Amino acid sequence: MGTCFEDINSIITLDPEILIRHTAVLGSPGSGKTVLACNLVEQILARGIPVILVDRKGDLCSYLKDSSWNTLLENRDDELRRSSLRDSVRMALYTPGHLTGRPLSIPALPEGLNELPPGDKEPHAKFAAESLVEMMEYKHGQTFNESVAILIKGILLLNEKNNGKGLTIKSLTNMIYEEDPDLVSHVPYYSSKDFKKLAKALSTLQITKKKLLSEEGEKINITNMFDNTEKTPLTIISTKFLAEGRDLLFWVSQFLTNVSRFASKHPSNHLQGILMFDEADIYVPATSKPPTKGPMENLLKRARSAGIGLILATQSPGDFDYKCRGNITTWFIGKVTQKTDIEKMKGVLNDTNVDGTKLASQGAGNFFMAQEGKVQEIMSNMSLIKPEQLSEEEIESLAQK
Repeated sequence: MGTCFEDINSIITLDPEILIRHTAVLGSPGSGKTVLACNLVEQILARGIPVILVDRKGDLCSYLKDSSWNTLLENRDDELRRSSLRDSVRMALYTPGHLTGRPLSIPALPEGLNELPPGDKEPHAKFAAESLVEMMEYKHGQTFNESVAILIKGILLLNEKNNGKGLTIKSLTNMIYEEDPDLVSHVPYYSSKDFKKLAKALSTLQITKKKLLSEEGEKINITNMFDNTEKTPLTIISTKFLAEGRDLLFWVSQFLTNVSRFASKHPSNHLQGILMFDEADIYVPATSKPPTKGPMENLLKRARSAGIGLILATQSPGDFDYKCRGNITTWFIGKVTQKTDIEKMKGVLNDTNVDGTKLASQGAGNFFMAQEGKVQEIMSNMSLIKPEQLSEEEIESLAQK
């Protein structure tokens, strides 16, 4: 993984199993955080463990470029490791929201609710309901909460009546518009006007967000993304074609709940997969509640029992909600220059002998590795593949390979 900062001959390693308890990679632009994260990813893949990368910027898509695997490396052993890695992985690049790349459809309503433990059904229905209402651009308040309440009961009733099948926005809209008697009995004191208004908003959503809600393209299959019976899967999901804001957050929230359902059905005591999110602060911010926040915090708590580890990369831990920070065991902290960001590091560096002001003077690739009060200063090894930001045209072409 890297070497001791004070003794380059002293190699520092990380037990892969600790990644089940989640990892954060932090640092300002130019600190080398993406290179370090890719270094971790490559070593995980080399051990036959599947990885899913959720890529906002487009640099992680470099793994699909032939030229990325053919550049000269300083170390002959690294070239051999890279060649071996390429032979052992099967790569897939998806472009949700972009039909001419490799679109990936994801259900707007949760599938497989019947396969979940009874206590998990309502939280998953709630995540889906909140995502839909966010897409309707309702502000948080009474109308937002009332709409979520109706949708939760509607989703659960549809699941029960259809035995877990046929959960679509259209069928949910019809149930609400027709004021299904069972639904009305579960949400008393709501007027016919409330039901009609919500049904109209759902109908409008299907028209205005047709591309986002499209079922064209491959249907998401988390089981396949974690299936390493032949080659080790490296799945890259580029969100470049999803509009920043509600579209992006809606899609990622649905993705997170799909992973959570997989985790509920596939328990494991050992590491069986890694999810990495770059620029992850947008999904679990400290001061707001996007539709991704609940599903991400839920996954951070539940993924351990399925042997799934998360790697979250961002510029400062203060950007993360405190509940998120509490579920992360390993922190890699690189160069941080802003005083406000350094202040936010204090919670992570508590009970260590690291002077937070030292963060501003670190060079590229120089990180503090903090785990449960213990800190080591390391120099990260270079990744075998250099992450370079690609254009949308390049991503589209690579996805079609």
